[in-house]
Amino acid sequence: MAGLIISSRLRGNDYAEKSKPRFERALEDEMTEPDGRILPIRSELTGLTIPGLSGTLSDCINAMNLTAYLPHIGSRVWAIIRNEHIRYTAAGKLDVQDLRGADKMDPGNYKGGIGALRAFVAGCAAEFGDEKIRQDALEQLDTEFFPVEATASGALRNKGLSATAQVVALMARLMRYQDLANATLHGPDPVAMRGPVLADVRFPDVLVAKAYSHDGKGLDMVFYPGKEAGVFKVGFERLVVGKRYEVGGEMIVADDEGCGSANVRIQGRTAVMLSLV
Repeated sequence: MAGLIISSRLRGNDYAEKSKPRFERALEDEMTEPDGRILPIRSELTGLTIPGLSGTLSDCINAMNLTAYLPHIGSRVWAIIRNEHIRYTAAGKLDVQDLRGADKMDPGNYKGGIGALRAFVAGCAAEFGDEKIRQDALEQLDTEFFPVEATASGALRNKGLSATAQVVALMARLMRYQDLANATLHGPDPVAMRGPVLADVRFPDVLVAKAYSHDGKGLDMVFYPGKEAGVFKVGFERLVVGKRYEVGGEMIVADDEGCGSANVRIQGRTAVMLSLV
């Protein structure tokens, strides 16, 4: 339903709001267990589910996805996770208890193990503002279950963790309280959406850490070299036709389609501004 919220926001319709009562009733009456857990699947013909498929991992996903659409249910699911399934040992170590079948594998590659669950716990904790659990779950992910290693480009990853769980772990590292809900409900600042776009970058030779327009006219960028420092061509779109721009000391002119490009030297953390002259 998060996708429907975004669609309604961008298209200016009320489909998400009109669907909410029916969706909430179906979610509560048909897909929620007496203990408050939300089932990821149920047979329309028999009413049966797959034993062991619901668990803390799927609850984390549901809680995060509900913060924008049905926040009261999302908060309830997180409260159940936090108070009934997350414990700290006498030594102060985070422990996730009462695991079910699906909690004991990585949903991105179906490999067994309880380590991937930490990524989802950390992501959910981040969205609900529980900083201690977020940090402790990520610490266990990085040091106990999937040690961090550097790739050939210098990027860091958790060795053996699936791409799906890597994305959730990245969200946990970046997000704070209600960030996912706010991004879904409100999206980027309208001013940023009117500004220039960084449209062409040579990947993985160049890694983009930031590309954001604060005033709808320029573009604030941060680059890192993917492998080695050098001079790289970067391209822009949504410029003002015929206008002159400065990019890291180089002057460019937007063509008839509002496009332009410049050569930028990237060495270490490189901050570059695209400015309308």
